[in-house]
Amino acid sequence: MSRLSMLIKYLPTIFLIFLFGCSQSTPPIPPTNGAKIYFTGESARGRSIKMTSLPPFLKVSHVRSCVHCHGPKGKGAIWMTNEVKAPDISYKNLMSDEAPYTGYKGHKTYNDDLIIRALRQGIASDGRVIDPSMPRWAIEDDDMKDLIDFLKTL
Repeated sequence: MSRLSMLIKYLPTIFLIFLFGCSQSTPPIPPTNGAKIYFTGESARGRSIKMTSLPPFLKVSHVRSCVHCHGPKGKGAIWMTNEVKAPDISYKNLMSDEAPYTGYKGHKTYNDDLIIRALRQGIASDGRVIDPSMPRWAIEDDDMKDLIDFLKTL
């Protein structure tokens, strides 16, 4: 898909992000590094977690971390594009073939390694490429472990 056709496809979403942002009000951040990464996109180790592969026109200041699209409890359901809702990324949901998954029907069970692959490379548990509205993140191994430990609490 060319950049122009992607721009045209995502233009309504881009407009809404700039107009309203896609964040929800968030509760106080729990005192763990994984929670800090989830809620702020910043590591307690002083690292900023950066997006690596979104088209430049979608890299807006409103989307800096997981919470902006998946919500404070990881339940998702926030429209990212006209066709895509942010999925429920609670660990319980990702670990179950039976769970209602708002990203697409019939997802395969994730494990920690597949979650890491999804976050860094944008590849789902079944090998399909995740929609480009989901950022790919540059995150160090120790921060990734902390983030996954936090997802287990959702």
